[in-house]
Amino acid sequence: MRVLLIGEFGVGSLGRYYSHAFAELGIEVGTYSLPLAPTSGRSKLSTRILRRGLRGLIWRRAEAACLASLDRPWDFVLALKAPFLSKRTVAKMRERCENTLMLYPDSPWDQYTMRRDVVSVLSMFRTTFIWSHALVSQLRSHGVNSEYLAFAHDPRDYRPPDPGTDPKPSALVFVGQVYERRIAWLRALEGLAVRVSGTGWKQALFGEKSTIRVDPRHYSGPAARDAYVSSAAALNILDHKNLSGHNMRTFEIPGTRTLMIGDSTADIEHFFPNREASLTASTPEEFRAQCEWALSHPELSNAIAAEGYSRVLGQTYTHRAQEIISYVTR
Repeated sequence: MRVLLIGEFGVGSLGRYYSHAFAELGIEVGTYSLPLAPTSGRSKLSTRILRRGLRGLIWRRAEAACLASLDRPWDFVLALKAPFLSKRTVAKMRERCENTLMLYPDSPWDQYTMRRDVVSVLSMFRTTFIWSHALVSQLRSHGVNSEYLAFAHDPRDYRPPDPGTDPKPSALVFVGQVYERRIAWLRALEGLAVRVSGTGWKQALFGEKSTIRVDPRHYSGPAARDAYVSSAAALNILDHKNLSGHNMRTFEIPGTRTLMIGDSTADIEHFFPNREASLTASTPEEFRAQCEWALSHPELSNAIAAEGYSRVLGQTYTHRAQEIISYVTR
C-alpha cells in the first residue's frame, strides 16, 4: 500500500509519528509539508505579521502542490489538520483518490482555528478522525462523516528511564502551552516544587518568589521525555477544548513510566483509571491533594506509574495506523 501524508513533520508532531507508524507496517509513505514564510532575522511580531500577510499566497501554492502530488497513484491520503485545504481542493483530491481522509487533532470549534469554514471543509473528506466521542457526535450532526481515533505515543520518543538512572527528585513538572485554565490549576500548587515549561509561560504569572519555576522554552518529543523521567510526576492539565476527551500527553507521559496527575475525563479514566494507572482530579483543590499524596507516597506512586506504563504499551501510533488501514480497506 501507498499513503500520502499531508501535515507537519517536525519533532513531536503527529505527522512524524504517523510517518514512522505506517512505515513500520510496511506501507510506502509520501509526505507533503506546508512551506512557511521566510522569517530569518525577524522579530516574533514581524514574523507573525509576515506569515499572516502571506498566508493566502502560501495556502494557494500548497493546495496546487498537494493536487500535483496526487498525479501519482495513492491507496489513501491522510491530511493531519492541514488548514490550507479548501472545500474545492478536497473535492478535487477525492476525484483522484476517493480515500482522502482527515485526522483533526484539535476542536473545529476552538476559537483559535485558522479557518472559519473548517467544519464545511471537513465534510468533504471521506471521513474525519477525531479524538473525542463528543466531537464525533457534534461533527456528525453538522453533516461530517466522523470516526473516533484516540491519540497515542511513539516509543522512539517516549520511553522509560534508562537502566541505572538516579532516583527521581521530588519536583513536579508541567510541559505545554500556556492557557488560563492551566495557570489557575498550577497556582493551586503554590508551596510545592513545580517546574513549568512551554510556549507563553512567564515567571511573572506566579511571582518571583514562587515555588513554581518557569522555563519559557518549549519541550517536545525526546526533550519532553527527559523532563518527565527526571521528575516525581508529570502534570497533565487539559485545555478547555480537550475536556471532552484527552490530549497527546495522556499517552506520552505514561509511556515514560512517569506518574501522570491531571484532569478526570471519561477517556482518561477509561485508559488510565484514578489510583490505578494515574491520579485524576476535577478541581484545582483535588489536583493539589493528589499531588501532595503522590509526593508523600513515592512507592505507591511508582506502582501506579508502572501500571500506567503497562496499559500504554498497546496504545502506540502503529496501533492507530492499523486502525486507519482497517477503515480504508473495509
